[in-house]
Amino acid sequence: MKFRILYILALAMITQIGQGQTKKAYLKAADEKYEKKDYYSALSFYSEALAFDSTDLDVRYYIAESARGFNAYTTAAINYSYILDVDTIGTYPDASLRLGEMWMMLGNYDEALNLYNIYLGEHSGENEDYDAIAQSGIASAEYAKEKVLSADEGLEVSRLPDGINTPYSEFAARELGESLLYSSHGYGYDDGPDGQQVLGRVLESIDSGAGDIINLDEVYASRSVANATFASDSTVILSICEYVGVDELRCDLYETAFVSDSTFGTPIPLSINVDSSTTTQPFLMQDAGGETYLYFVSDRAGGAGNLDIYYTKREGDNLWSDPVNVTSINTAGDDISPSYSYLDGRLYWSSNGRPTLGGYDVYSATKYADYTFGDVVHLDAPVNSSFNDIYYTVVAEGDKAYFSSNRTGSLYIEPGQEACCYDIYEASFDVVQLDLLAMTYDLLTQDSLTDVTVSLYDAATGRLISTSSNLDGKDHTFDLVQGREYYLVSSKPGYYNDTLALNTTGLDGTIERKIYLDSDRYALDLMTFDKRSGAPLPGTTITLIDLSDNSIADIVQINELGNDYMFILEPNKRYRIEASKDGFITSTAEVSTIGDDIDKRIKLDMYLDSFDLNIHLPVDLYFANDQPDPGSRRTSTDKVYSDLYYAYIKEEGAYKRRNPGEAGELEAFFSQDVKGGYVQMQKFYDELFKAMEAGVAIELTIKGHTSPLAVNKYNLVLGQRRVESVKNDIGSYRGGILNQYLENGQIVITDISYGEEITAPDVSDQSNNKRSSIYSVNAAQERRVEIIKATKQR
Repeated sequence: MKFRILYILALAMITQIGQGQTKKAYLKAADEKYEKKDYYSALSFYSEALAFDSTDLDVRYYIAESARGFNAYTTAAINYSYILDVDTIGTYPDASLRLGEMWMMLGNYDEALNLYNIYLGEHSGENEDYDAIAQSGIASAEYAKEKVLSADEGLEVSRLPDGINTPYSEFAARELGESLLYSSHGYGYDDGPDGQQVLGRVLESIDSGAGDIINLDEVYASRSVANATFASDSTVILSICEYVGVDELRCDLYETAFVSDSTFGTPIPLSINVDSSTTTQPFLMQDAGGETYLYFVSDRAGGAGNLDIYYTKREGDNLWSDPVNVTSINTAGDDISPSYSYLDGRLYWSSNGRPTLGGYDVYSATKYADYTFGDVVHLDAPVNSSFNDIYYTVVAEGDKAYFSSNRTGSLYIEPGQEACCYDIYEASFDVVQLDLLAMTYDLLTQDSLTDVTVSLYDAATGRLISTSSNLDGKDHTFDLVQGREYYLVSSKPGYYNDTLALNTTGLDGTIERKIYLDSDRYALDLMTFDKRSGAPLPGTTITLIDLSDNSIADIVQINELGNDYMFILEPNKRYRIEASKDGFITSTAEVSTIGDDIDKRIKLDMYLDSFDLNIHLPVDLYFANDQPDPGSRRTSTDKVYSDLYYAYIKEEGAYKRRNPGEAGELEAFFSQDVKGGYVQMQKFYDELFKAMEAGVAIELTIKGHTSPLAVNKYNLVLGQRRVESVKNDIGSYRGGILNQYLENGQIVITDISYGEEITAPDVSDQSNNKRSSIYSVNAAQERRVEIIKATKQR
């Protein structure tokens, strides 16, 4: 496949046509050269033909086209402008488009925009390819107008001296120790079918002196050799090309060695070469793991455009992996001259398929660990210009880069035409110092992490630059340089090391980075709630108990202002958690860190059941007449109030028969007072049990009452028996679960028997009037035990 390299110009030796030759003879010679894309010779012959008739627009057009092909932008612009002024019938519809391109290359973006719009206004739809060129040109011109305003003032561009640069093209400059290796197309000639053609050679310059050719086997004397790239083991990869046209080459890549006497060893073709396609512009790099990668350019099938960038990995002696197209950066245009900078971890290349300042511009993109690329950046002026800017390579120290450009100021092989060629330029950078503040945190808890050691490394070389240890704080400070690639390694006993990559390209001032270290530990996120209301429960005491190792002290936390807690748990252990608070029953739970499928942050909600003994007090409990143990003179009884209650409510009918006048009042008394009191008593017992579970010691005050039917002394004893029956009832609650608390003194009962001392004055004490003294509501309301209050024991 034919492949045109823009930095190579085949300079045909122009056939001398005598003075007596006609315009027709010059045109014939010019057309032959133009057909063969020998634009330099064609331009000369067309210019001679124009001398016969300066108004010949057809000759003017081909002068402009030849000049455009020869990169003689000014000459092309002059002739396209003449055509546009004179051609009133539109014989050359693309003249405005091509003039726009020339103004673009010459940096006159306003004129370029105007001409692209003129072309679309007059010829849109006539040629799809031309329409696309005009639309792309408009986008580039608008882009360029903005970009030229953001030139990098901290960057200085200078042309390398004559001796290195010549009127021919110099490119692919790379430092090797104290030497500068580069390529040039002005050394040696090949007598090809179309005349003599210049050949490329690799040269070495020492101390900026004139370059000396590095020799290659004689068998390659008729081929163009260029683009030397070196790996750390001094392996050299070269492009070796042969002409397939006047300025069209097909190239393959070869591997050789650099010998100390300025010669290359015997070249061996790489396995990645493809017949009929060009493979060229190699750049070798080694990653941090010592693996060797090769970037190169090819027009092989399957690419995004004509020229694409690929990479391959060395897998052995002359063994390379299948090339990978770098699809994230390649365009439908030409993407060429890749190089990699170890300092900032970026790939640099030139493209004419993206918005540019004109021709090829230099771009860069971050290389990720998986060899994908992103964060594409267009380099600012003065590196990029309206001319072609290619072969950008950052030197190892990072304070400068080399690139090639045919911008104004370059040496021209044809000064009168201001055409050709590429010279090597040096871009010198201001080294911008930066401050880095690295802050260390526990990944699990997100809290500051002290006593961490942070080490700063140069990502390009792996060299340790600086180490910071902070026993008491999280902050670590370092000095950095802009445009470099670093990585930080953070370590602390009990934690996994953390590595953080840092690229300082485009950064300024103080950089802050947070570093989070992970460990095998777990975090328990615990929250406490009121079981009854579901509301958050602050002020709870949480105790963490290590069940796997009883030598570990319990951990206790209390949060007076909130209901959230966090504990760090060790792996492969079981824990019990106790949540306690005054007025609430202690709640317990268990958590395990044994197993592989446990979340690093364990969440646990604990609900504490509250108790309020006095919410159901006072409670009035009612008795049948002379119950319990009628006629007894003892102060104690084995009767249980619940049994007495069920017997009493069965007497409701008898009461109504004996006192029909109060039947309605008696029904309300039994329903609301007797039965209601009993239900309220059961609720009180429930709260009392919760208090016992919570470990609260309670003192109950109980009063015994009687009606005045018997003598006062008897009534005092009867009141005591009634209180005793309630005590017995407390002991029998839910099968006796409160007995233990009565026995151990956690429940203390203070009882008072009033007998008839505080009986209402209108209650009858006449034994011969039982309807009033026994079966009346007034008398029945006096026969009761009252649980007055529950207080915490002191």
